[in-house]
Parts: sequence; structure tokens; C-alpha cells
Amino acid sequence: MIEEFIDGLTNSVVQVATGRKYATDIRRMELAEITPLSQEGWRFDWERQIAVGEVYGLHVPKAGRAVHGLVSLSREAGFIQLHLLESHPENVGRSKKFKGVAGNLVAYAARLAFELGFKGHVAFEAKTELISHYEQTLGARRIHGSQRMYLDRAASTRLVAQYFGGSHGTDS
Repeated sequence: MIEEFIDGLTNSVVQVATGRKYATDIRRMELAEITPLSQEGWRFDWERQIAVGEVYGLHVPKAGRAVHGLVSLSREAGFIQLHLLESHPENVGRSKKFKGVAGNLVAYAARLAFELGFKGHVAFEAKTELISHYEQTLGARRIHGSQRMYLDRAASTRLVAQYFGGSHGTDS
């Protein structure tokens, strides 16, 4: 279930204190990299997630080696399924260090969905109170009035262009 508030769509991530934009690096995480994170106050058990899917971490190379966000996903028949999404505790709330982390991770999933030939299709379960938020910020759509939502080609194309540039979604 995705329950992360999208604090704004940026071109990368933005350091809240200065307004400075930073390029990000998102890469697949290994168990040895996930294990030490349990000491940092993350809400979810990311060691468990790595056992059931792929876990990707968002890094800000010019700001150190820290992991600023994590997403768990799987490759399904024709789409990417998001399982969990979380910003590092220092990127949550009024005193957050960076904004744009969650949006960046969703955009990465959309980009992966294009790269795998899934035409940008991404699905996820949303916390009820965030459904309209995801509709407005991500362009996500609900599936038959449920908590299940998806990004279609158009929504994913916008997100990928916003965060990574390029022309994903314009091919057939």
C-alpha cells in the first residue's frame, strides 16, 4: 500500500533550506545495503521487501551517500506493481531536508515501465485518504472505485519528462 504524500513534483530533488536542486541516482539495493537502514527510523521492514520484490534507493550523490527514499516494486505481466514507497525520516514533515523524493521514485517506476515495454503502466494500492491527492499530483486513476490505482501512458510520460527529460511514451 502506498501511503506517501507527494510533496511536489520537482525536476530532481530540492533542498528545502536553500531551494537548491540536486540530481539523483536511483539504483537497485542489495540486502547488505538495506540491513543498516533499520537503525535509521524507517517505518517499513525493507529487509522483508527485498525478499519479495525489487527495492530501489534514491541517492543524492552531491549530498553524500545517504539513501533518501526507497521503493519496492515487481515486474508483472505488462505493468510495474508498486508495493511500498517511503522517504527517509529526515525527508518527512515540516523540517524535511529534501522535497520531491517520493515523486522521483514514482517517476522512476514509470520510466522502468517504459524501458520494459509496459507503455508506462504502473499500478499500486493507495491509502484511502490519499486517493484524490494521487489523482491530482500524479495523474493516477482509480480502478472501479477501489483503492487500486494506476498510471497510464500519459501520466507516466508527464512524470518521466518532469524528472528525467526525454521522450518516453511517444513511441508505439
